[in-house]
Amino acid sequence: MDESLERRTNIEFGSCFSVEEREVFPVIVKKFFSPILEILKTIPSEKTKKEIEEETRFESSNTYSCLVNFVEKFGNDHGGDNFNKLKKLLNSKGFYFDDDCLKGYINQEIKNRDYSGFKKLMPTNSAATIEDHIKKFVSIYYKQLVLLRDYKKKHDTITQAWENLTKGIQTKDTGAWKCTSRSISGTMSPEASKILDSNKTLKFASEMTIKVSFLKKWFSENKMELKDGTGLDISIDDLLQMIIDKLNEFELKKFEVSLAKGKEYSIESVDLMNGYKFESFLKILFEKMGYIAEQTKLSGDQGADLLVSKFGETMVVQAKRSNDKIGNNAIQEVVASINYYKAQRGMVVTNNEFTPAAVDLAKSNKITLVDRSELDRLIKEYL
Repeated sequence: MDESLERRTNIEFGSCFSVEEREVFPVIVKKFFSPILEILKTIPSEKTKKEIEEETRFESSNTYSCLVNFVEKFGNDHGGDNFNKLKKLLNSKGFYFDDDCLKGYINQEIKNRDYSGFKKLMPTNSAATIEDHIKKFVSIYYKQLVLLRDYKKKHDTITQAWENLTKGIQTKDTGAWKCTSRSISGTMSPEASKILDSNKTLKFASEMTIKVSFLKKWFSENKMELKDGTGLDISIDDLLQMIIDKLNEFELKKFEVSLAKGKEYSIESVDLMNGYKFESFLKILFEKMGYIAEQTKLSGDQGADLLVSKFGETMVVQAKRSNDKIGNNAIQEVVASINYYKAQRGMVVTNNEFTPAAVDLAKSNKITLVDRSELDRLIKEYL
């Protein structure tokens, strides 16, 4: 904390507060704002024209593949022999970067890879709406978003407290000071406090903000316009608020489902079903999970027993209630049905287990497998 600010606080508030109250302000600043100031110090200054030209030359050269291969092999390696060898290798090819610059290139390449992985998670159906994409985003990053929401809530509280403190210093308003003390020690969940107090807080918030920026970039690449009420492009903060609003809706829906849960189904009751009843049961389960579900014809189903859709994507589901382990045939059938029904994904659900060969075949064809233990978990969560 700035020593002059600390002295000024103690002098100006010395006659108004107890020793205990006077100690609150330095603690707040040191604990919550010092890490932010340290990160701000690391933000590079504006690049010169020469630096931009050098970066362009590097990124368009064959040598850039050395960096790509380095990241693929060593990941986020910012030190040690491998990093130094990469630096020497680039130097030998006419590219001279200091450590910070090279670290920046490594981080950017990792970010590019992360975005490539992110795109694979998004709906591929051209009919998917902005709302579909946001719902999908919430479903993928649900746990992280819950923590980020709590972090943002407490961060906003601290920001307001900071404004109160500033006002208190300027006007010697004791009410503003005491309001700050109450705000910081207010009612926040233990999990939120744990996240905020962690040394990893800022890194965690930064990583999730990057994910939100990925979503915004995805919208832009797919020509899906995000506009506010005045027709202007929305900011990352605005998009984050839209995501949090959708998260809150999702939690309310989940709570509603939990209130309506019955005790009708169990994994043991599934074992007693015939094939058709198992398909009907899965239709109910998928609907409870938020899907639109439809059973196919009893004959000539072309390898799919159900068609389920969510977030603008259609998935074919093969239902296998069996007393034996499920082999390759089920995987082959659902792979064929994906093309027949023009679906984007495929799944096989069973009350039993899958053979190792079936697991391998499913992986190579990106088919989702739901075995007995996972089906039991879904029944307990949604039914």
